[in-house]
Amino acid sequence: MTSPIPRSSRIEVRNPILALPAFKAVYSLSDETKLVLASLLDNLSKDAESKAQASWLKKKGPMAAYWKACAVYAKHIARAIRKSCHTGSVLSSTNSEKLTPENEKLLKDNEKRRSSISTNHSFEAHNENNVDPARAA
Repeated sequence: MTSPIPRSSRIEVRNPILALPAFKAVYSLSDETKLVLASLLDNLSKDAESKAQASWLKKKGPMAAYWKACAVYAKHIARAIRKSCHTGSVLSSTNSEKLTPENEKLLKDNEKRRSSISTNHSFEAHNENNVDPARAA
């Protein structure tokens, strides 16, 4: 008789997004689409982290918590999508960290694309808390 897996080691406990029934729709996407989506979510996570930090520094705790939660969920979803891309199914293999040569190329291309998006993206341009000096007068 096999011993049960400890709760803390179960994959759906480590990444609660995997327990959601709607996540199963991701499995039907192509690997290229999954990697682009994961890259988008990584960028979303970084932006949310920035907003959380800015809110915290402005003593806006509830907004900081909101943006921090957004960042965490974006990271969890991106990781789950990336893992499903490597193995075809998140739950199928313990060696899911290994990439195929095609996926390595896609990840490198996405990294290049993401770095160009990150350098062109201005956090301040979208910050609703900034006050326009012309309006303040």
